[in-house]
Order: sequence, then C-alpha cells, then structure tokens
Amino acid sequence: MRNKIVATIFLVASIILVIKSLNPLKIYNFVEKGNSFIKEEKYSNGREEYKKALKLRENNQIKLNVLKSFYSEKNYEEVTKSDVEEGFLKGNSYVYLGDNSQDKNKEFYEKALEEYKLAMKTSDDINIKKNYELTLKKLEDMSNQQNQDNQQNQDNQQNQEDKQEKQNKENQNNNNQNQ
Repeated sequence: MRNKIVATIFLVASIILVIKSLNPLKIYNFVEKGNSFIKEEKYSNGREEYKKALKLRENNQIKLNVLKSFYSEKNYEEVTKSDVEEGFLKGNSYVYLGDNSQDKNKEFYEKALEEYKLAMKTSDDINIKKNYELTLKKLEDMSNQQNQDNQQNQDNQQNQEDKQEKQNKENQNNNNQNQ
C-alpha cells in the first residue's frame, strides 16, 4: 500500500513537471507565430498570438512586440496608451499625432519630449536625441508663430480702434459743421 502511494505521488509530480516544461515551448510557438503574422502585416492576428503567450507568462519583450505591432500598423493612439516603457516609439507616436491634429496640439509635442527624455536615460541611440531636438524646434516654432499671430491680432485691433476713432471724429466734425 505504501509503495502505491509513493508511486502515485511520483506519477503526479512527474505529470506536473512535464506540463510545466511545456509552457516555455508553447510561449515560444505563440511568439513565433505572432512574429510570422506581423511580417505578413496581419497585425491583429499577431497580437492575438502574443496575448496567448502573455496569458502563460508575463514578459516585457512580448509586451514590447505588441507595442511595436501597433506602431507598425500606424495605430499611434494605441502606442501612447500602452503601459510598456518604450520612449522612442511613444515619442514618435505623440509627434505623429501632433502633426496630424487639426490645430497642431502643443500637448502632443510636450508629451513626446517627456518620452524622449525617458528614452535617452536608457539608450545612447542618436536618433532619440535628434527627434528630441526636432520636436523641441517644432514647439519653439509654434510658440514664435503664436507670438506673431498675437502681435498681428493686437496690431489689427489697434488699427480697427484707430479707424473707429477717426470715423467718430469725422462724424463729430460733420455734426458740428451742420449745426
């Protein structure tokens, strides 16, 4: 009887070990299948495979693959929503969103700068610095343009006020002459 119990425990432990050793193989297969879909530009299929792998084990590299698939798909809003820390792709996504917003929203560029700063802390990639500088230049240009627009508006308003005042004086002179 004792031998049966020991044999049963050994059998159950062996089965558990075999099942657990299959997870890395499953994860590998899901990731490889996901990569194949991404290469074929079937992004949602690729993400589904990555998500299957993530259900078996959380892994930052697989999460990064999901993020990169959104970026490759030009789904920049999803990139910016991700909790994966990938400053370069997120920064580029914010710039793209800023460039394509109707009013060139300054907030997108400011968020891009924040992401580039984070990326520069972990990488020496020169492209991050270049994109940071380009984005900073865009913000400066926007600020300069806004200042010019404000000055032009003030000038226009002053011209309108001057014209109105001149018109009022002419009317007053005409009224004085008519009396």
